[in-house]
Amino acid sequence: MTVQMTVQMTHCRTRGILLLLFVTANLSIFSNAATGAEIDSINGYHLRQLSEEVGPIETLVSGDFCRFDNNANATTFIINSRTNEVTILNHKSKEYWTTPIAQFAPALSFINKMERYTDYLDLRPAGTRTSSILSLPTTVEILKNPEKFTSNAIGKWDKQTVISGEIAGCPSISQNRNMARFASKFFSMPESHAYPLEFTYKNRKGGVHTILKTSLAEKAKVRQESFRRPPDYKKAKNQSEVYLDSAGHDTLEDMLK
Repeated sequence: MTVQMTVQMTHCRTRGILLLLFVTANLSIFSNAATGAEIDSINGYHLRQLSEEVGPIETLVSGDFCRFDNNANATTFIINSRTNEVTILNHKSKEYWTTPIAQFAPALSFINKMERYTDYLDLRPAGTRTSSILSLPTTVEILKNPEKFTSNAIGKWDKQTVISGEIAGCPSISQNRNMARFASKFFSMPESHAYPLEFTYKNRKGGVHTILKTSLAEKAKVRQESFRRPPDYKKAKNQSEVYLDSAGHDTLEDMLK
């Protein structure tokens, strides 16, 4: 009798363990199924930025990757700092072009600069201060033109000479220096040591101009596929083709001759 009860208790205990294992395994399967769509997501930031050079930009930043969407002309710029490459997508023609970051040329900015008289090359670092933009801590880099100017500016070119500038960058958005370097180049502004959120400058005429402004900066789950080239896009003949429509393309080629 005692032996029979012991056998039954052992059998019940074994069935209980097996049932517990079965339930645990199924809960794990259900959990994975529920979060399957999130496996491809990574932590990052979503920014809404306005550039005087390239217009409104929707920006995604995560680690060593960044994506700029220019909806006005249906182009996207995907930056991979691990390979030091940028891929430009044209969503109208479904073409792409990949080039090393060092060889990237912001064609639209080049055209705009030909129509303006600003030049940041003479600006030199003159200190830093801390600040915040949209509740994000920023480091403001202060830039000065070391040249001594007289109070009276002569001519249109002299009045537009840049005498000072300030770059507000946010290290918490990206620790990658190449990312900050590319973003600065993309927005046609002096190089920032942290991801740039704002850039203003002052010229000899006394005007203060904002070249880059950020109106939204929020933490976000970013799909990794956002940093991949669509498989159905074809490689373009050159970088200019993915930048501009036919009219703009002709204009760029004429200016570069």
